[in-house]
Amino acid sequence: MNKFIKTIKNNLLLTAAVIATIVIWIFDHNKGMDILINFLNTCESTIPILILMFALLAFIKVGMNSDAVQKRIQKNSGIKSIMFGYIFGLLVSGPIYPGFSLSKILMEHGIKIRVVIIMLSTWATLKVALLPFEIKILGLHVTIVRWIVTGIVIFLIAILCEAVIKYVENKKNKFMEKERIEEMDI
Repeated sequence: MNKFIKTIKNNLLLTAAVIATIVIWIFDHNKGMDILINFLNTCESTIPILILMFALLAFIKVGMNSDAVQKRIQKNSGIKSIMFGYIFGLLVSGPIYPGFSLSKILMEHGIKIRVVIIMLSTWATLKVALLPFEIKILGLHVTIVRWIVTGIVIFLIAILCEAVIKYVENKKNKFMEKERIEEMDI
């Protein structure tokens, strides 16, 4: 029973959604069924994407463990890594949330934070798969301008984020060093 309550507490949002759905179904059977059908449709479209993304993550994790790949990534921290971030972000379609796990793996293996930010930002805003729809709806000129401006802004944001993160880490390291020295003096 204690384990059951702990599971419910850890999944509070899901529990609330299930309870709300049951209550709605009790008072209005049709709306309850609509919620269930929408949920199943969402699962049907999301689960294949999740399976593919986690397979990709597993492949990348295994590939990253090879010394050749690690050396290449760490050596190519310049323009090649930045281009990797843009190209990967452009080509991947689907929701961005698996990208955070991928980003963690990449950072653990030496990819700079700016490349991760470029990859995630491109993944979220520029998708080759959606390009035909964007051109059809917004027009070619607006699409070209949006892509160019977005690409430049993504690069600038990545540089700014990396600088801020380095600054904060340096301050934290100096503070910790100062505390360590003070402890030694005591």
